[in-house]
Amino acid sequence: MARTKVEPTLIVKNWNEADDTLRKIGELQILKQIKESRAQLAINEIRENLKGDCSPLEEETKKLELGLKAFCEAEQQKKDFKSKVLTFGAVFFRQRTSLKLLKGFKWTQVAEIMARVGLKEYLKISMSVQKDDLRNSNMSDERLSVAGVKRHSERPFTYEINEEKVELPDIADEAPAQRAVSA
Repeated sequence: MARTKVEPTLIVKNWNEADDTLRKIGELQILKQIKESRAQLAINEIRENLKGDCSPLEEETKKLELGLKAFCEAEQQKKDFKSKVLTFGAVFFRQRTSLKLLKGFKWTQVAEIMARVGLKEYLKISMSVQKDDLRNSNMSDERLSVAGVKRHSERPFTYEINEEKVELPDIADEAPAQRAVSA
């Protein structure tokens, strides 16, 4: 896909036009928020309807799963097996090992004990740069460069819409560009 550079089509010539442009941007942002809110309401309604429609299916599935599990556990007691392949699927009994904390222990305590007794190979140790602290430090640029970092300052353009002064559009389906604009 070819990239194209977009040049601004609107040239603001004075502060009145700049203010009018901010108003138009505010209107567009409000329209977008209204449309997103309406879409989210529709999505939520669809989810609720789906939940109601699927609830009986989930309940029936759960009953069937419990019945299948009970049957397979009874069969396993008669004849020990790990898995059974059937026409429409397979059932499995697999050994699964997990770790559980002893009473009164927390994972942070376990990590401290393991470090103390020399089991560091089982610990995950991560290092990360605290960028905010480094940026705000009094470290010289020369010393930063030794670590492979340099300070970069910029003053990007930004704007702020005073939403309280932007009039709420009449209808969210109507784009501001389609309405008459008074300057």
